[in-house]
Amino acid sequence: MEAFTSSQIAMLSVLAKARSLQEIADAAVDLLGNPVFFTDMSHTILAYTRSVEIEDKIWKDTVINGSLDRNICRQNLEIERNHVDSRKTGLPVLAHDASMPHQRLIKLMMDEDKPIGVLISPAILKPICEQDIEILELISSFAISCSQKERFAFLANRKSVSNILIQLLDGAQMSHEFISKRLDILDWKPLKYQYVVALWRNEEIVDKTRVGPIIERLSEFPHCRAVLYDNSIVFVYTSKNPVSNFSENIQLDELAQKWGLSAGVSQCFSGLEKLKAYYGQAVAAYRLGRLLRKPGNFLLYDTISAYHMLEMLSGSVSLRMFCHRKVLDLEAHDSGDAKLVPTLHAYLENTKSMAKTAAQLFLHRNTVRYRINKCMEVMESDFSDSNETFAFILSLRILEYERRVSGQSEGEAAGQQM
Repeated sequence: MEAFTSSQIAMLSVLAKARSLQEIADAAVDLLGNPVFFTDMSHTILAYTRSVEIEDKIWKDTVINGSLDRNICRQNLEIERNHVDSRKTGLPVLAHDASMPHQRLIKLMMDEDKPIGVLISPAILKPICEQDIEILELISSFAISCSQKERFAFLANRKSVSNILIQLLDGAQMSHEFISKRLDILDWKPLKYQYVVALWRNEEIVDKTRVGPIIERLSEFPHCRAVLYDNSIVFVYTSKNPVSNFSENIQLDELAQKWGLSAGVSQCFSGLEKLKAYYGQAVAAYRLGRLLRKPGNFLLYDTISAYHMLEMLSGSVSLRMFCHRKVLDLEAHDSGDAKLVPTLHAYLENTKSMAKTAAQLFLHRNTVRYRINKCMEVMESDFSDSNETFAFILSLRILEYERRVSGQSEGEAAGQQM
């Protein structure tokens, strides 16, 4: 066996400090003289050599563009014996077949006797030599160690779509047609109406060991998938029909209560190429819903979107400039035990129902009626004009948002408790 050169030893030091599979893939080409790429067990490409330009059509089509089809996947399954040989010996094996007409070294990456991915180095820039086997084995050992720091899901499941979802959540640009083709290969067919449900567990930071059973159970829902991403469980829920209330899904609500889960839910969409944007909605729904102390385990973005708009505007303008003068007059008048502002807000949000307002605020109807009449008097309005009422609701939401951001309770804002 040839001794390593000083430059190769220096590159091994770089690999030892690598923080991602991408850094390993970029450094590996200087060690091997050929590019490498990593896949999970379902053929999703996780990282590939980008540090040098590879002018090879097969490389560009199958690695950079990820254009695998069922025939190529079938051929890859036909060389399962290479994976078996690699697993038995613990070493890379040499392969050559029609799916990629270059000789290539294949190393099945194992973690605690479980296959988690594949490292492949095709002979594009130079022929493979004996020393490459030893080098690729070293690269694999660094990659296995690094995999524990990656956001990717390293699973033995050959039909897992987890890493495609993670790449889309990261903002990977994939066309609708490409995604559909990849999901078809992996036998997952999302239904027409799609939602992102971002779940958190009792405000704790979630990790792979604690949430594995939860992700498995959620992925058992028909046409749905779940993955761990940025300390949340991202549940891609798809349905034949629109869903207006996720709490009415008895199975899902029971699971949320059993595991202590709370969630933000995006608007309905169609097309997983939009996954990142709608994940952002789900995160905003959860975060703002908790800030505003909205009830329920499932916080819908549709009910939070106005507050999200206010949050985005608040960094550049004073929100109070959008408040209706009559609402600001009511706020100035509101003091002592009146509590007019929160009562009016509940009244208008409950479509001017005295009964619903009383139930929400735990008040007697006569108390609500007295306060609303007082609001009408101060504001010189009977709340019959729809445009004016819309402006009042928007203004009241601005005051509520400001109060929650500042950390005030309703009692502090109005002077005392109800």
